Amino acid sequence: MALFLLSAPAILLARTIYVDNQLAGDCLNTNGKYYNPSLPRGAGCVNGSGDEAYNTFQDAASNVLAGDTVYVRGGTYYEAVTITRNGTPNARITFQNFSNEVPVINGRNPDGTNPRGHCIYIGGANGSKGDYVTIDGFTCKNAAKSGKAVHIGVFWTKNTIIRNCHIFRDDFVGLLPDSLAVRGIMVLGPAEDAVVEFCNIHNVSTGIRSSVSGEYGAPTNPIFRYNHIHHINMTNEGDNQNNAQGIAVSSGTENALVEYNVTHHVDDAGIQNDRSTGNTYQYNISYLNDPFYTVGGGGPGIKTHPHGAVASRPDTVRYNVSFLNNQGLQINIDSGNYGAKVYHNIAYKNREKGITVSTFNFGQEVAEFKNNISYKNNTSSGRFVDVDYNTTATGMNDYNFVGDGNFNQTFSPHNISDNPRFSLFSNAGIGLLDVDNNSNGTPDVLDPLNDPNYFPNTYNAIIYARQQIANIFSLSSSSLAIDSGFFIAGLNNTFNGNAPDIGAFESPYTRILPPPTPTPTSTPTPTSTPTPTFTVTPTPSSTITPTPTPSSSVTPTPTYTSTPAPTSSIIPSPSILPSNLNVSCSASPNPSLPNTTITFRSAVTGGVGGYSFAWSGSCAGSSLECSKSFPLAGTYSATISVRDALTTKTANCQASVQT
Repeated sequence: MALFLLSAPAILLARTIYVDNQLAGDCLNTNGKYYNPSLPRGAGCVNGSGDEAYNTFQDAASNVLAGDTVYVRGGTYYEAVTITRNGTPNARITFQNFSNEVPVINGRNPDGTNPRGHCIYIGGANGSKGDYVTIDGFTCKNAAKSGKAVHIGVFWTKNTIIRNCHIFRDDFVGLLPDSLAVRGIMVLGPAEDAVVEFCNIHNVSTGIRSSVSGEYGAPTNPIFRYNHIHHINMTNEGDNQNNAQGIAVSSGTENALVEYNVTHHVDDAGIQNDRSTGNTYQYNISYLNDPFYTVGGGGPGIKTHPHGAVASRPDTVRYNVSFLNNQGLQINIDSGNYGAKVYHNIAYKNREKGITVSTFNFGQEVAEFKNNISYKNNTSSGRFVDVDYNTTATGMNDYNFVGDGNFNQTFSPHNISDNPRFSLFSNAGIGLLDVDNNSNGTPDVLDPLNDPNYFPNTYNAIIYARQQIANIFSLSSSSLAIDSGFFIAGLNNTFNGNAPDIGAFESPYTRILPPPTPTPTSTPTPTSTPTPTFTVTPTPSSTITPTPTPSSSVTPTPTYTSTPAPTSSIIPSPSILPSNLNVSCSASPNPSLPNTTITFRSAVTGGVGGYSFAWSGSCAGSSLECSKSFPLAGTYSATISVRDALTTKTANCQASVQT
């Protein structure tokens, strides 16, 4: 009888590995050595077995296995690191700075010799290299324009995550020449599901760029979020300045999500796609792009440009704020593509046009342009307009606030013109953007963002920017933009008042709308029908008024189901999630008797830019309070979800019904 032995594969335990460039040699168990990070730096290896350590980053990268975490000690590493080892979805390989130390990878030696063309490069040709790798907490600078010619590169990998990085040049002062035109981060296809987040990138030729790689293919599903990209300034040699961009989604990149980024002082576009479509751009802030130079880039805050690329879904551009640029938003659409979905953006005081949208009058190419504010553009005193979109497709350019009134009322019956009356807070008005006491060309309120070392981390810089912009561009209680927007199912489901506000920030105020003007008919109105009287009651600025239930006499707002944005399973570390919004709730009376009305009340503090409310569970509603009676004894639970300009917080409260 034959005997068959089945052996299970060996289970590899995740290891902790260290990199310390002050070691004279590696601390390996095979040599009877291990590393103790609690000892003073320079103490060397310890006899025995335990966590291992290498004295170069590359040696650690060449020996990691799935599930390993590599902690890199602070100091300067003169290396060009290539990572080709694979993790798995459930056992990632992580390279991270140790504690609060800062490891710096420098592309140049102290004497300027031996320039290296990259700091960190993940992946390689033919795939199956560098999959499921996280790079967290590294500074990378001064990569040379040779070899890979990028500070951090990602090529043909799956779900690479780059977070908390700082990338810049400090080996040259002034506008970068062509010889130093090295990008910050490149994601090359066919990379899948790459994530770049919480990075501070400045003084390089391009901040972040995704692109096709030769015949291999284009990136799919990249996510670029919570990045601060600024001072991307080049000399005007050839097309250098014209291609100096903050975030560039390029060359066939598919289904990108670009959100919560801040870009400023970029020679060309703050955020741009070129030869790419089907992407989502949301909650970004972009200002002072092409601020001083006119010979190079056009300087829009956000630009979409399919340029022949075709996708199965449209570009979606929503909740972005673009101001003080050469142009605000450029939405280009090609014949044969889907028209972009452009909702809830703000363009303010851009030198030329506020918002431009390619005009199509019928078919799938027609862009949906709703709930946007464009105001006080054309600061160059040329012949530019707030909105350049002249479609004759009824209702596709509608429910917008267009300051100069450049729209056709026939095709845009719900558009509004005049002054949107920004500034919710009296001490942080729109006028702050005109205050520049140090004459550096940047509004004083935004000066801290010019210093790359002002904030302890990139997340704090992003939150600071969003707080200032929410304070400046929130709507005052007298704004005609309040309750004048268009309800879009799946997008602005929660709002205060009768309808969503126009613009990027929902205010806490509510306007009581008059009834719609009836359409004249041949049938006379019965004389016995009384004419209702509507009284407009202003809401005090210090009080948030509960949302009233719209009267049945008001014509319902038409709905549109938006294309959902791509999502990611990668969640930022809990230590960097926002905490400035506080929400709690209570129930009264509690306990109560059957069929007694119980009121669930929310209490909200902190946050910026106004609140929106959504109750779920045992009580449903969209205001500060939610009331309901229950016929049977039991415990009833309601959850309140509160959203401000920055984040969403929830709280749960219970009520007991007793007999």
